[in-house]
Amino acid sequence: MNAYRKLIILTAAAITAVAAYPQESNDGELQKSIVIEKDFVPVETDAKKMDVLPQEAPFTAVRTELSFSDWAVPATVEPMLLRQAAMKYSDPSLAPYRKRGYAGFAAGNYLNMVGSAGYRLIDNDRMQLGAWFQHNSTNGGINGIEENEHFFHKQFVSDDKLSLDFSNRFEKGILNANASYHYEKFNYYGTPIAVDQYHFSREDFLRPGNKKQTVNELNINLIWQNNTDNNVHYYAGIDFNYFGHSYGSALIDYELTPDNRYKKQGFYFPDGLKEYHGTVTGGIDLGFGENSRIGIDAKGQFLNYDNLLGHIVMENAYRPGLSSKFITPVNSEHFGMLSLTPYYSKKTDRMNLRIGACLDISFNNGTVFRIAPDVRFDLAMSDKAGLFVSATGGNHINTFHETSAVNRYLAPSFLLPTSYTVIDARAGLNFGLWRGLSMTPYVGFAVTKDHMLPTIDNSINHGYPRNMIQDDPYYIPETNNYDVFKGQVIYEGFDTNGVIAGIKFSYKFKDILKLSADYAFTPQGDDSGYILSDDRPEHTVRAVAEVRPIKPLSIVLDYELRALRSVHETLGVFDPVELTESYAEAMRPYSNVSNLNLGVSYQINDMISVFCQGNNLLNRRYENYYGIYAQEINILGGIGVNF
Repeated sequence: MNAYRKLIILTAAAITAVAAYPQESNDGELQKSIVIEKDFVPVETDAKKMDVLPQEAPFTAVRTELSFSDWAVPATVEPMLLRQAAMKYSDPSLAPYRKRGYAGFAAGNYLNMVGSAGYRLIDNDRMQLGAWFQHNSTNGGINGIEENEHFFHKQFVSDDKLSLDFSNRFEKGILNANASYHYEKFNYYGTPIAVDQYHFSREDFLRPGNKKQTVNELNINLIWQNNTDNNVHYYAGIDFNYFGHSYGSALIDYELTPDNRYKKQGFYFPDGLKEYHGTVTGGIDLGFGENSRIGIDAKGQFLNYDNLLGHIVMENAYRPGLSSKFITPVNSEHFGMLSLTPYYSKKTDRMNLRIGACLDISFNNGTVFRIAPDVRFDLAMSDKAGLFVSATGGNHINTFHETSAVNRYLAPSFLLPTSYTVIDARAGLNFGLWRGLSMTPYVGFAVTKDHMLPTIDNSINHGYPRNMIQDDPYYIPETNNYDVFKGQVIYEGFDTNGVIAGIKFSYKFKDILKLSADYAFTPQGDDSGYILSDDRPEHTVRAVAEVRPIKPLSIVLDYELRALRSVHETLGVFDPVELTESYAEAMRPYSNVSNLNLGVSYQINDMISVFCQGNNLLNRRYENYYGIYAQEINILGGIGVNF
């Protein structure tokens, strides 16, 4: 009987729906009235109250990545001049509206320009092939370089990168490949140094072809990983990188006098450093028991360098009986390292555990054997709280191509130290306070040998390079000297140890508002301190707010503070009575970085968008590195097209 009643009701509803459809007259116009051709008696049903309350969306405790290397990268306080990553539309997920190509251009004051373009040549479920190009450039004047307040000097950068990305899914695995070429041309600028005209003529600083540094970089990599459902997972990859400076640091030319002393003659410019870096990676893991796996990761690296500079000790030509340290070409150098990381892992619905150790074996590169922990533990204590703990470490070869991507002004001729992190330990909690809001307090400490840090060498007759020279030196008549600009950043290895404490917040309200903020406290000392970045700030604050009042409009406000910064300095002290030299180590303070950026973008349609970005809106004059000054207020506006 019930089935029969239901059939009658459904039939009547269907007839009503058809009859209620707007009726069309003979002349084709829609009638405003509705005619029901069959009587229908609606049946009122009893309302049922929900017997459960809506549940709050559960907070998933996901481990916050706080890797040591991530913290070591300076924040984008100068977005225009740091390399802008191309959008790599070879990855379909990154392409708005699933379009295959994109192009964009933006320009602003200081002659800042950004151009980007890319296209997915092949795009199907099995294979993707994409090409992209990125251009960044600037040619603006920097006011008030250090001692000479009224001096005006230009910063020039032209940075271009072309890349091909390939991916293919086979029956038993996935092959990813990339080939890229990077070309960069720039000048050094920064702190002026006085050069005695008696020993060095003006022509020494004006050699043709040595006004701007150039960089050529080629990278090729392939990686294969299986995608079968069996219990064995493995991967293997190779990578090759060539990186070369066209010019090395300017060197002082010495003449051996008849009394076997060295006399300065002038400058000469050796060829720039060439770096060849090859890497082979691989790994395999095997599942056993319930949610458990054992595995091993392996990585072999080989490096070769041409046109390096080193140090020699020579008798001082002007202070008999004293010796001084000078630099000289050492030509080629090569070394390698093999890293093995065996581990055990277990993963459940509420826990993720990995226990391993990193074993590093070096060849012709200092200590032969080193070991460090590789331990990670995540625990979801409830739906709204999670715990994460980690202890990692190991050797890290600081290559020129990696360091140059962060700081193009590194000295182009001196071998960078290999760092060894004895331990980098972190612990913290993730809290989901309420819907959309999370909080992550954390603490940690790290001990590192030969951590790579910029340094200033102000020792007497230290022999460090007078750097690449650009434009005419600034002549000072009252001193009969020329001010030339040394903008190279010299890195040396320092043993560091210190602690970090911080907290992060994030909040999201639908698609309208996103907020994030984090603060880190890293106390510093002359011979200690946790290295948050190259400028060693004690206090670091970062806050970002993104607002979408309407769907096509996005407004992003970004603020950063790096306070109580410092750089390592070596001071040489000469005793005129005893005719001796001594050296002292000190930390030289920087001015604080207080940087406010604002970006606005508007999506006109599915093809065209426009945007405008303002950087350093507080108009602060600060150094990214010692002697390397940032641009003041700069505005960038442009257009993007997807096709």
